[in-house]
Amino acid sequence: MLGIDRLIIGCLVLLSIMFASGCFPSYPSGSSKYTNNLLIDNGIVYEHAVLSQVSGDSVLVVPKNTQVIVDETIVRPALTIQKKQMILGHPTKKVSIETNKQRMGVVACYGESETRLATYGEYTLPDHGGTSIQLTLTVPTETKVVYAEELGGSQSVGNAIVENETSDADAWVKVAANEMF
Repeated sequence: MLGIDRLIIGCLVLLSIMFASGCFPSYPSGSSKYTNNLLIDNGIVYEHAVLSQVSGDSVLVVPKNTQVIVDETIVRPALTIQKKQMILGHPTKKVSIETNKQRMGVVACYGESETRLATYGEYTLPDHGGTSIQLTLTVPTETKVVYAEELGGSQSVGNAIVENETSDADAWVKVAANEMF
């Protein structure tokens, strides 16, 4: 009986050492599961863009939930894009923030009097979460910001623009962003 007790204790010690040394699988940095479904890799990705075609004294029309920071030291507006995936459902194939981030972003329509920004790629699954985009816009003091409901969320006009389902889709361009982390 003493041999079995020592064997069990030895196995527990070995498992503890393996766990502490990282022998068990871990998730890539920047993502985490938030769920126990092995087909889902949720997470958050940040990207950054400078709106170089927009002068400091412009009017920017942005999605309603955009956070705006006024910074008197900059001359061009800067955009931080937070892409988030939080899915809690039961997909039949792998769903990853690393894949979905490429289907999400911002489009811009540069006009004479104003520049409009719209998000695309956001969706919501009833009772199962989805993807979302949160914009943080840093603007010079003289830039005016106007909010518009139809430019963000799962019903954003950006979705129709990217799919070329609107007559003015050619006037919009994707905002090129660099991944930060």
